[in-house]
Amino acid sequence: MKNKIRNAVDYLLQNNNPDFLDTANMESLSILSGLYANIDPEIFQTLFQGWQTNHCVKIAYADWQGEVTERIIEPHTLVFFNNSWYTKAFCCLKNQPRTFALRRIKKAELLKSDFEPNKEIISSVNPDDFLGFEKIKNVKLLAASFALDRLKSSPLHTHQFDDYSKYECTLFDAAHKDKMRKTQFISDLSKAFEMGRKLAE
Repeated sequence: MKNKIRNAVDYLLQNNNPDFLDTANMESLSILSGLYANIDPEIFQTLFQGWQTNHCVKIAYADWQGEVTERIIEPHTLVFFNNSWYTKAFCCLKNQPRTFALRRIKKAELLKSDFEPNKEIISSVNPDDFLGFEKIKNVKLLAASFALDRLKSSPLHTHQFDDYSKYECTLFDAAHKDKMRKTQFISDLSKAFEMGRKLAE
């Protein structure tokens, strides 16, 4: 398994060129970034293969209450978020896209049936709205001066504001945040590879 993950990620990294993020594989491998959750290496490998080769996977999935259901999914994306792996997939049981935490998958079986990558599902994965939590607007934070560095390094989301021209804010630099949004992916991909390597050991 270690060699498979290494070869797969090395293949993606070697395409680090201006068109790097335009490739189909890179659009659907998302590394969002934070606490480590253990997952079964065999389950990770099965989901990784399903995503990489566009094959359906049969899983036994436990919800937050521990109730386990069997379902067939199309793993359109792999997402590394807060140091844990997820897949945003089309769930054939619910007949709609669903997000599955790999740590909650109890069994996984790679199936022969394949699927076409869904651009809408792939593009719906982003650092600001991955889990789809309800947005609360016009929230103001009161922070002590010692917390400013932390806020600068870990903003609430990648752009902080949709349009910086509408706000008076010297805490965040719009150009810098835009550059980080475009370049941080490469760095996080390397971190994700290291996580995969440790899983395979």
